[in-house]
Amino acid sequence: MWVPLASTFMLSTKTGKEAYVEPVIEDDGYRFTVKVGKPKHAEAAKAGTKLARANFGCIMSGTPIPSDHIYSEANAGRMGAKLVAIVAEGERGRVYLLPTPEHESVARKASPEWKPENLMPDNPRWFSPPFYGLKAYSDLFTPRQLVSLTTFSDLVQEARERVMADEGPHGRATMDPLLTSMNL
Repeated sequence: MWVPLASTFMLSTKTGKEAYVEPVIEDDGYRFTVKVGKPKHAEAAKAGTKLARANFGCIMSGTPIPSDHIYSEANAGRMGAKLVAIVAEGERGRVYLLPTPEHESVARKASPEWKPENLMPDNPRWFSPPFYGLKAYSDLFTPRQLVSLTTFSDLVQEARERVMADEGPHGRATMDPLLTSMNL
C-alpha cells in the first residue's frame, strides 16, 4: 500500500486564512479532504506524517516507518507523487480545492520539454535528496512542476526581449522625460 510521506498537511498557515489537507481513514485505505480554517489538531496537521528527521509514520496504523526502508524503496524507484490539493486564485484570494480524477490525469500527462539533468552532490551530511533516490536536480520536481517552471522561464525571456525591443535611441528603455533629465 502506498502511504504519504508528508512533512505537513498545512496548505496555508496565514492567520485567518488557514487551510489544510485532512486524511480520512476508511476501511482498508484512506483519502484526503481539503479544509479551510484552523485544524482541530493543529500540531498533527503541521507535522503531517513526519515523526522526526527522516522518520515518517504510516497514516493507517501510526507505526513508524524505518528510514532505511524509505531510502531502499525510493532508490528502487518505488516512490512517487500524488496530487492532493489545488491552490487557485479566487476573487478574494486563494481558493483550496480537492483535485478531481480529471485534474490528476492532466497532472500525470505533463511532459516537460527540458529538465535539469545535472547530478546533485552525494554528501549525506549536508544534502539528503539522493537518499530518497533523487539523484538529478530534475528529480526534485514533478513533471507538472517542470512544465510550469520552464513556462515561467520562457516568459521571463520573452519579457526581456520586449524590453530590448522597446529601447530608446540611446540603447536604454525609454523613460519619463522628467526622470531622464534629472541630474543625479
